[in-house]
Amino acid sequence: MKPHILAISTLLFGSAFVGCSDESETLTPSGPDVNYFEVPADYTGDDAQLRRDFYKQTGSYLIFNDLLWTGYDVYGNYHEERIDFNWNIVSDNFSTYQIGYFETLEDKEKATAIFRDEFLPYLESPSGKKAFDLFSVGLFPSLGTINSSTKRFVRTDYINSWRCFALNLDELMEMDDYDRPYEVRSLIQDMIQKIMDAESPELAEFQAPLEEIFQGSAYCEDYFDDWLDLSDDEKYERVYELGFLTYYPSSWYGDEFPYRKSDFRNYLNAVMNQTREEFYEEWADYPLILQRYELFVEALDNLGFNPNPF
Repeated sequence: MKPHILAISTLLFGSAFVGCSDESETLTPSGPDVNYFEVPADYTGDDAQLRRDFYKQTGSYLIFNDLLWTGYDVYGNYHEERIDFNWNIVSDNFSTYQIGYFETLEDKEKATAIFRDEFLPYLESPSGKKAFDLFSVGLFPSLGTINSSTKRFVRTDYINSWRCFALNLDELMEMDDYDRPYEVRSLIQDMIQKIMDAESPELAEFQAPLEEIFQGSAYCEDYFDDWLDLSDDEKYERVYELGFLTYYPSSWYGDEFPYRKSDFRNYLNAVMNQTREEFYEEWADYPLILQRYELFVEALDNLGFNPNPF
């Protein structure tokens, strides 16, 4: 965060001179604070109205270029204002990013519609919480980093930085209306797993009914004395009654319950790929599964995600 440190140092240094001045002076700003994400009133680009409408609809600024402003200062020095994707809330990565740009208004409109109508609804929970603070949204047809060792381009799906959430639409733009929703859900699922995992405190209540098994043996026969005498259907019934969505049969070492991480992934897949109605219809006879489903959905809600917005 060196720019922040520089700004603070300059301010303190300047204050020392003001404090030593023999005369009282009134300080005036050197220039107005400019929001370079906002569409300027005199901007006449073909995407001007699209960007203004997006802000009115979502409260987030829309950009199609990481270069926000170019100009000269009062001394004639040339400056560029760019988004630094290395800045985020918890760290700075110092990666070298490579970005592509949409060339036509038609592509910009399509990309905007995909994000606004198909992507964004997942990022606000039913209770009104938001998964990300979307100060601005950058939509690009290519997005990635340059590997410091090989110098090769490494594609990335998205970047969530301090001032901008950037999304790579290279694959989404090429998909039809049937395939694209599956890819969007997959991206959202990936985001969730980077924020929450099986060990997250948000899932403590969800994990509680099975904590004894997670902490003990994973083998089903160690939990059920008559396990080896049961039919396959009876085994699944026992597992469902415990709150698991499946178990892992094995002819080598013995049948196993899902580990904590597997159980987390099983519920996340179910929550993301089934509607509530579909899930309840499938698991209506297993109250503990339904209870754990609700606890899992509640955890997602608290993080700002809506797994079934449509």
